[in-house]
Amino acid sequence: MQATLDIANLFPLVKRKTTTKSKNKIKTKHTRLYIELEDDITIEEQLLLKNNEVLDITEVCGENHDYETIIDGIVYKLLRSWLKFERDKGIDKAKLTVLSFGGGQDSTAILHMIEQDEEFCVKYANGRVLVIMSDTGNEHPDTDSHVKRIMEKTHLEFVFITPSMGYHGETWQSLQGSYANNNSIGSKAYPKVCTDRLKIQPIYKFLEDWIEREYGFVAKNKNGFKEFAKHYGKINMIIGIAAGEETRMAGNDDSIITDYKEYAHMSQAIRDMNSRYKEKKKEFEAAGLDKKEVKELLVSEQLSLFPVESSWASSSINMSYPLVELGLDRQGCQDKIAELGHHIPVPSNCIMCPFMDDIELIWLERFLPHEFQKWVVLEDNKFKANEHVGDRNLGVWGKWNKKEDRPYGLRDALADAKVKHGELTDEFVKDHKMSHGHCLMSKY
Repeated sequence: MQATLDIANLFPLVKRKTTTKSKNKIKTKHTRLYIELEDDITIEEQLLLKNNEVLDITEVCGENHDYETIIDGIVYKLLRSWLKFERDKGIDKAKLTVLSFGGGQDSTAILHMIEQDEEFCVKYANGRVLVIMSDTGNEHPDTDSHVKRIMEKTHLEFVFITPSMGYHGETWQSLQGSYANNNSIGSKAYPKVCTDRLKIQPIYKFLEDWIEREYGFVAKNKNGFKEFAKHYGKINMIIGIAAGEETRMAGNDDSIITDYKEYAHMSQAIRDMNSRYKEKKKEFEAAGLDKKEVKELLVSEQLSLFPVESSWASSSINMSYPLVELGLDRQGCQDKIAELGHHIPVPSNCIMCPFMDDIELIWLERFLPHEFQKWVVLEDNKFKANEHVGDRNLGVWGKWNKKEDRPYGLRDALADAKVKHGELTDEFVKDHKMSHGHCLMSKY
């Protein structure tokens, strides 16, 4: 039998809040406990002190820092993210900085600078710091190992959002799962939405709930963000974009818009505009104006109906790109990580990222052949399910094989890459992979 941690006499509570959430018409009651932790003391030791008796506490999920204890035969689970950490009593909790962590070199360099560089903290992360990473379900094994090490060692509040937490979309639980369930595939020819669905949206959904838990502002229709900003100022959202990648920054022109700030702003603005448009139309018609006059007035009102600065994102989030400001490019991030005495991770991207280059594809087939074959199967399934669309049935590389009048697939791309580049040593391919692989087509 399992239950949320809801026994009042388990240990003295600093704050207790019970909420009921519905999903798929199933109601679930959650009781969250907020506990003050002392400096230099483990969660296990603190729980023992609070309860004044010996508890059998075991770590059940190292990635998420979840703990459980058994009392009278009932399993109680405790999420570390429910605890209020006050390791630095001088911290200004009114100021909030969020690091969007991808597990690669850029965001890792930022994380270590927050931990070890006081000057960097004063300028870019002054106040409470929350690190958030969303699980794509398709990260490289080396990235998974790196993230696990970071979570075990960092003193920063770190949350790893998994699909089981409920913040991923139902059709986007993972990259590979989405491709398999929908007979689809990511392609160089299609707009890139995977970063938005698997990273950006889950992060902002989680963050609003977290703000409600930590600060009491109700998480509904983004009002939690607005209320937080009204009382404490905009949330400082740090994005790991290196110098030389400025085209990925929000606000720069790009044919592919995947930034959630921009995406959500535009979607809400259009909904607001349509609603006001209908209200104005009724108002003009009720005044007895004919159709031509109504149309002219609506056109003249159109610009004023568009809420340029009224979205939750523009009023609540400050996007920060410290690596760009500091002039740290990819090599600079690697050097900074080494300078601070840490392991340099591989660049982060999904294993099945359609925007990899030829040499990265060779690397994948050479060092993760099983993953390459799974990708090929998913692409083949997409081809078979979409034969009726003819030459619009494109694969990962976004091409059509005109000579054979068929889709150009991953096998073709790999064969052409090998011809183009000839025999490459393992060392060369690994070095290339070490400096490539991030989501260059994503815009934050």
